[in-house]
Amino acid sequence: MITAAGRGVPIALQNYISRLYTGTSTRLKVGSELSGVVHVRRGVRQGDPLSPLLFNYVMDWVLSELDTQLGVELQDSLKVNHLAFADDVSLLAQSRPCIAWYPDPRGKRKF
Repeated sequence: MITAAGRGVPIALQNYISRLYTGTSTRLKVGSELSGVVHVRRGVRQGDPLSPLLFNYVMDWVLSELDTQLGVELQDSLKVNHLAFADDVSLLAQSRPCIAWYPDPRGKRKF
């Protein structure tokens, strides 16, 4: 909800969405066996019509926060720092050292 607050989403709507996701649980069925209750604490609900909107909203925010100095120069001053389609994202950089500037969500570096 931090993303929504920073983007001007009304507090009433933020609270409504938060309540939709608070206390969510599910059960898994494997064969004929039903699991115990699993509490869902992250992510969006599969099949929920609101899920793609929430996903797109967060991805738009994340991609807009990328450093505009990083990326690949295409023309004069036009730089592209990412390519995104659906849930696939490629971060672009001129060199491997530049990639090190991108944050790794797992806190690890590949290079």
